[in-house]
This record gives sequence, C-alpha cells and structure tokens, in this order.
Amino acid sequence: MVISDWSRQTDGSWRSNAILPNGQTDLKLMVYGPQQIVFKWKLSAKNYYDYLRWSLDGVQRIEGRSGVVDYDWVTVTADIPIGRHEIEWSYSKKYDWNDYD
Repeated sequence: MVISDWSRQTDGSWRSNAILPNGQTDLKLMVYGPQQIVFKWKLSAKNYYDYLRWSLDGVQRIEGRSGVVDYDWVTVTADIPIGRHEIEWSYSKKYDWNDYD
C-alpha cells in the first residue's frame, strides 16, 4: 500500500494532502478478487486545473476534471476479477498562472 501524501479522515475516508502546481499524489492498494468494491469520491478543486483518476491494473477507469462537472460525492461500484490486482487513485494539479498573481 502506498499512501504518501494522503491522510485518513475520522470517517474512514482518504484525502489527498495539499500538493504544489504540476504535482501529483497517488494512493495504491492491492486487492484480491473476485470481489466487488464500492467507494465514493469527490473532486473539490480549482476549475479546469485539477484531476482525479482511478485505475485498475494500470487501466484508467474514471477521470474527473474540476470545473467540467460539479463532482459531489459519486458512488462507484467495480467488479474485481479473480486474482491479485492494483487499484490506484491519482490526484494531479496543473499549473495555473493565477496562483502567482
């Protein structure tokens, strides 16, 4: 499990800590199937500059970009096939000139 730059909240959820422009932080977990996983995610960030992605075994399944849609809590259900698999949440922040005015 890789959890650097993420913090566990009192409700059991994980939250990305602050990152610098052009930075990225990842949360990776190994899971074993077959099973079904359910998680919720929310993107609360600066319009058009921040991204949240979710991948299974390196294949991106979800991408949310701030400002495109209001991403309040979204529930995701995913079927994990038999065997060992890596799931990853990746949060990236793109450079915004307005941050340095």
